[in-house]
Amino acid sequence: MRGRIVRSYTRSKVPHWRWTDDLNLLFIQVVELLGGERRATPKVILDFMDVKNLPISHVKSHLQMYRNKKKEESRKERRMMREMSRRQSQQYIQIYERYNWILVRR
Repeated sequence: MRGRIVRSYTRSKVPHWRWTDDLNLLFIQVVELLGGERRATPKVILDFMDVKNLPISHVKSHLQMYRNKKKEESRKERRMMREMSRRQSQQYIQIYERYNWILVRR
């Protein structure tokens, strides 16, 4: 670890691009038109969006963030479905146990 050199930060020469709500909506519409975040590619998205001076590097970055967001949403949805299934199973067990308890008392 001694003598390790840390590379200094070099600011990109590409100007910062602000993703407005309208621009983001256009991005999402194009991605869905192209078959979803897995099938869409930055170059084709950029061509379809047809926004002047929008660098492909920004589209690449935005697509990566969009894919990560969708993946996280999918994980949360699966987790919620498992939890609902678990709760439903517990309810069935409770109903079954109550029913058996009533039959035993007769």
